[in-house]
Amino acid sequence: MSTYCNVLISGTIGNILQLVGLIIVFVLILFATYYTSRWIGKSGFTQQKAANIQVIETFRLSQTKYIQIIRAGTGRYFVIAVGKDTITYIAELKEEDIILRNDSQTAEKVSFSDIMKKLKKHNEE
Repeated sequence: MSTYCNVLISGTIGNILQLVGLIIVFVLILFATYYTSRWIGKSGFTQQKAANIQVIETFRLSQTKYIQIIRAGTGRYFVIAVGKDTITYIAELKEEDIILRNDSQTAEKVSFSDIMKKLKKHNEE
């Protein structure tokens, strides 16, 4: 009987240690993912900045097709169609034909922690 109890206890302790180990590995992966995404976001890998070309607006037509208004140079605006494998010139626009948004009209940036605080407060109510 005592041998059976020792096997049962050691098996249970082994399972608990495996669970604790898996939780530790999971937490380490979460931290690594969080800090890697922050580093990539700050380093500028997400989008290269160009001094003379800027996408003003993008309108999605389908899964792989878009219409974009781009600014090239100091004041030339073009409408292009962007597909999976092609880019097609549609027209050139004058600056007075474009409605540019100010920074005050664009959506405000909300941090992830602010969203989580709002969700937590909402769940507590």
